Amino acid sequence: MDNKPETKSENKPYVTICYTYSFEDGCRKQFEIKLDDETLALIPETDDLPETWAELSYHQCPACPLNESDYPHCPAALNIAPVIAFFKSFMSYDQVDVNVDTEQRTFRKYLSLQEAVSPLIGLLMAASECPVLRLFRPMLDTHLPFMNDQETTSRIVSMYLIGQYFRHKRGLETDWELRHLKGFLENVSRVNIHIGKRLHNILKFEGDVSINAISILNTLGQLTCFSLDDDLMDRLGVVFRGYFE
Repeated sequence: MDNKPETKSENKPYVTICYTYSFEDGCRKQFEIKLDDETLALIPETDDLPETWAELSYHQCPACPLNESDYPHCPAALNIAPVIAFFKSFMSYDQVDVNVDTEQRTFRKYLSLQEAVSPLIGLLMAASECPVLRLFRPMLDTHLPFMNDQETTSRIVSMYLIGQYFRHKRGLETDWELRHLKGFLENVSRVNIHIGKRLHNILKFEGDVSINAISILNTLGQLTCFSLDDDLMDRLGVVFRGYFE
């Protein structure tokens, strides 16, 4: 069994999200991401296999349940490989103008390359078959690039609670108190760390954009963990008081 998502058939609908990077020297690079309209899994545009660093056994996450016979490549690494290949010679603090076109709206921002690449990598990893990161896939339906820590926390908590609703509807154990959300985010952090280890080995003499882009994703997840204990949730309680007063 190959771990590549199903390629697009002629009549198969898909959702398109397009990242366009415009550099100060006039160069432009576009990544057109096609997601299956039903599952939001990535529809690959090429059959080319990535380098050794994307093989499942290369810095495989210790708790990863996948095996090489079914998944010869890490699903998350497989999805981000084209992005890593393009940006490998760029530096994190290079400035870039980026447009993100979704089917609902367009986002535009001028920022550092590490911040501009981070949401693209996050999108591609969530659209993979990684058993941990695919839990973020519902957020792709309303993709929001360049989130700050408060937006990240609100969206993750909302997604998690909607997931509990669907568990409840199927008679499964539910976690309305968010007791297991931290554990989920800790698992995500472990995946990010091991993806980072893959990249450190292949990019140690190259640019640092992709490594730092992964670090930004990891930091946002950690900030969400902290937010579950600090006054952000108390603030949200005030905002939502119309629901219980």
